[in-house]
Amino acid sequence: MNYSKMKKDELKTLCNERKIKGISGKNKEELIEMITQRDATPVSAPKNEEKTDVSKMNYSKMNYSKKTIPELKAICKERKIKGISGKIKEELIEMITQRDDTPVLVQINKAKIDVNVEPIVKVEMTKNPKWYCIPEILPSDFIECCKPIYYVLEEKNESKSSEDPFLKVVLMGQYGMTNEQWQNAEKARIKQKVLEMKMGYFHENLMGKFPEWETLHTGHATGCDVQKKDGSVIIELKNRDNTVKGSDGKHIITCLEKHKAAGKKTIFAQINCPKGKVKRFGASADMDIWNGQQVYAFISGRESFFDDLLKTVGYVFSNCNSLAELKTALEIV
Repeated sequence: MNYSKMKKDELKTLCNERKIKGISGKNKEELIEMITQRDATPVSAPKNEEKTDVSKMNYSKMNYSKKTIPELKAICKERKIKGISGKIKEELIEMITQRDDTPVLVQINKAKIDVNVEPIVKVEMTKNPKWYCIPEILPSDFIECCKPIYYVLEEKNESKSSEDPFLKVVLMGQYGMTNEQWQNAEKARIKQKVLEMKMGYFHENLMGKFPEWETLHTGHATGCDVQKKDGSVIIELKNRDNTVKGSDGKHIITCLEKHKAAGKKTIFAQINCPKGKVKRFGASADMDIWNGQQVYAFISGRESFFDDLLKTVGYVFSNCNSLAELKTALEIV
């Protein structure tokens, strides 16, 4: 019976009929609990008890009225009872007792059940290769970060630089270079210049691949490069300390100070600096200006991430001459 639908006076009448004492001053929920307690005692065993597997739990003898709502919901979940959201205590008890009336046989040692059948995250490989030392980053995300670098190396991005004839004759004359040698050296110089810029994007994009972090698009309202998704931490990133002029450095510090005043943790990351020593550009002592090792340790939660990333990148570009080869090496097609 669904007592929750009955009025308080009806519940009192029912208590009197069942000779339940002490009902004076009780509210509706207390009256229902007193009735359900009486209902639960005694409970006769099912007629077909002798035919039931010995492993069957006799839930019907349990006094659910003494359970709290969280405990009742836990029982419902354990017995796979659906539709419990928003239910009051009496309704939960009724749903459980209805399930108790249905015989449930428990098979013991007849089947092995894997409780972890639903993975929390999508796994792209059963096991990453030994040379892939950055498990925090999904291989597909790492490939995405490497793509711009490969585009430069594979010359898919057309260079917009024009030849400097004066520089050409100076270098050819000074080093006794042939025209072909100069062309090769010039191509390498342009690639290096472009790659230095791409490496900054590589680190920005990689940091945004960590769980709870995101890379911010160019022109973002924050004026920065990376932030935690909840907005509590914001990072301005430069690949090399010597790529920032004094005036630019001060502008970065001013921008970060505004975010800091708004309650955010701010970091000025300089990935590659001589002996790990950063340039502060007049920033106050409480401003976090970190080198690459420090900022990656903060985001990843482990001190060795920077070194492991360097090992991984070194292996990739020594053994995978193209983006397609990297995809094959990581078994992502």
